[in-house]
Amino acid sequence: MDNSADQNLFREYSDKNVRGGVIKKSPLNVWLDKANEPISLLTGKAKIIKTDRKTKTGLVQITEESDIFVKEYKLLPQFRILKLIFGQSRALNVWNIAWHLYNNNVPVAKPIAYFIYHNGDYNGTGYYCCETLTHCTMLADIAYYNKKLYDNLLKSDFFERVLNNISVIHQLGISHGDLKWTNILVNENTFDFWFVDLDASIMHRNISQDYLAGRDISRFVINAVETDTGIREIEKFLDIYSDINNLSLDKLKQIIRPKALRLLRRKKLTCDLF
Repeated sequence: MDNSADQNLFREYSDKNVRGGVIKKSPLNVWLDKANEPISLLTGKAKIIKTDRKTKTGLVQITEESDIFVKEYKLLPQFRILKLIFGQSRALNVWNIAWHLYNNNVPVAKPIAYFIYHNGDYNGTGYYCCETLTHCTMLADIAYYNKKLYDNLLKSDFFERVLNNISVIHQLGISHGDLKWTNILVNENTFDFWFVDLDASIMHRNISQDYLAGRDISRFVINAVETDTGIREIEKFLDIYSDINNLSLDKLKQIIRPKALRLLRRKKLTCDLF
């Protein structure tokens, strides 16, 4: 049984070949009670955003007033034995981590449900559902295509708030794992933001600070390099993170340098910081 959500809000779901859970006071829970099956979420009225061999994402209209974001994780037959060896499905992993972050006031979309098929042709297929984030733009798109707005973000406390929340994520023993600027959504009017796409996230109480910073901050910084953000601003990002986590700036640079250099080579970029 999953314990990441408040059990007063959460209903365990089990029907035929699927198990999971759903927030009780959600339109999706009512939808399920009408004999609808999770496997049909990304059919019918779903607006598909992206699909490939392993995943499919879309916006699903549950009621006329309610849409949810749904991600399907397809477990390919050749990898099913690895799931048996290494543990829980991606859908459950994302659910647990998203709830842990949400309950600790880290800005992520509110989780709504997860489902895992454990028998039959869909064995291993999982679904993760959360609230939709509307009127948002990827930070990467702002940096590339709206320089005036990006400059306003730099002048505000926006990046301080982002780095503070990354630090909270790390203090919780979590690595986002794919902290690209495409995975930070921004409300252009309020400068509120949310971390999305937790597929590569991991959570473990014994993850070292070096590993967390190396995995996440290096990618965050290289995205800043890609947008031609100045060295002085990038050093401010590093200063914020290092101060919060009791690291010297030189120590933080040393930690993230190996992965940062690999990313720079891959993207054919240079940065005097490394």
